[in-house]
Amino acid sequence: MTLANRANATLVFLAAVLVVALVGARMSKRNLRVHRSVEPTQAQVGGTIQETIEIENLSWVRKLWLEVRDRSTLPGHQVGAVVSLKGHGGKRWRVKPRCTHRGLYRPGPTPMLTGARCGLVQTGRGWEESAELVGYPAGVTLGSL
Repeated sequence: MTLANRANATLVFLAAVLVVALVGARMSKRNLRVHRSVEPTQAQVGGTIQETIEIENLSWVRKLWLEVRDRSTLPGHQVGAVVSLKGHGGKRWRVKPRCTHRGLYRPGPTPMLTGARCGLVQTGRGWEESAELVGYPAGVTLGSL
């Protein structure tokens, strides 16, 4: 085999690997469902809330790695995880952030980064949530008047 033929074979092989990686990355971000819930939907400054994040794989194909990020507007609250989901499987976790400022906050959006099995290509997808959290000023105990 000549050097030119080896170079062509190598280029064809690398192109095939890249195409398979692109298709795998696109397939990896499909058939997912993300749900976030916040309880209670209102808290006083200094109080805690409970946020539940659920990710579900609706496909029979295993998702090897999904990087979940949090873009919540609640100050000081950042959630992130890297998970693997088996076919028709899911993950759920709870976090208990503290309400540190008063105001109106949103628990999202929730972007997710995933990629092909070989790790050459990464792609992302985001989910918007409609829930809101209201932070009220801290209560003050009044003495006798």
